[in-house]
Amino acid sequence: MPPKAGAAGEKAKKTKKTDTAAEDDANRVAAPDRAEHEAEVEKVNAVIEGLQKNKAALAQKISERTGGKEEFFAQKLELKSKLDELTAKIDELMKGKAGFASNIDDARKERQEMGSALNKMKKTIGFKS
Repeated sequence: MPPKAGAAGEKAKKTKKTDTAAEDDANRVAAPDRAEHEAEVEKVNAVIEGLQKNKAALAQKISERTGGKEEFFAQKLELKSKLDELTAKIDELMKGKAGFASNIDDARKERQEMGSALNKMKKTIGFKS
């Protein structure tokens, strides 16, 4: 256990405390005015509330303009399905057309071959009108 300081030591401590207390009082900042602080807070809150009202109005305006979005996408999906159906039908018809065109080409080639075969036969027989 450390030795206790004498009465002189205690007095010196008390005077040091009072000296530092006086210095602390001189360095202290004055307490803020509560009413002034609340008035400033009210001003800031009023500005914040005004901005929140503007935000709400803009959000409502945006939601009104994007309200038809779901309808648009539903209609777009419906039109896409119709387009797919019609595209499939067109592809089927184009295949049929290609089939008919090949049949016509085959018939044309056969006719030309028959005509050339007839001309050869005429030459070999010596047919003259």
